Amino acid sequence: HGVSGGAPASLAGVRCGVLGMAFKPDSDDPTESLAFKLRRLLIWEGAEVLCSDANMKRDDFVDEGRLLAQSDVVFIGCPHRSYKELGFREEQLVLDCWGAISGACPSLTIHPGLGAEAKRYLSNGHTGEALSVAVVGGAGHVGLPLSLVLAD
Repeated sequence: HGVSGGAPASLAGVRCGVLGMAFKPDSDDPTESLAFKLRRLLIWEGAEVLCSDANMKRDDFVDEGRLLAQSDVVFIGCPHRSYKELGFREEQLVLDCWGAISGACPSLTIHPGLGAEAKRYLSNGHTGEALSVAVVGGAGHVGLPLSLVLAD
């Protein structure tokens, strides 16, 4: 089940790797790490999942080399500094919400919804106004990068 040409339509049978399972970069603390939830969700969707962490060793983890060699899709679960030096295969899909691999700040494009309220808002010429946005869980794996991108 390769992923050439973009993201697969289904995760069933797709070999996924979660690189970085700690809660914080360059830490070995798994407490409250959302990478474990990501692993459970990928398994629930039928993916074959390998996990690795530069600072944590567990019996159910594999080394980084095996994860990179055997995964079609790689999720950066926790952006340890050592991951900037890793090499990925050209055909691998790498999902990095942190900008950990390139060192660049993650980017975000916000598209308005298609609901009646969004259409009414945009039709009244409100396209350039600043909006107040609340990010609940701003310290999480998604909340923190999202908060930083929105603040930028």
